[in-house]
Amino acid sequence: MKDLVLRVFILLSPPLMRKPLAEAILASRRKLSITISAM
Repeated sequence: MKDLVLRVFILLSPPLMRKPLAEAILASRRKLSITISAM
């Protein structure tokens, strides 16, 4: 559900914002997966 909201937000955001936003989301997701695997 949260992913869907993020996807819609990315689609609606201006092109200039899209790339840093996507990178931030990917970075946070990577951090989350590292945290989970560390457990």
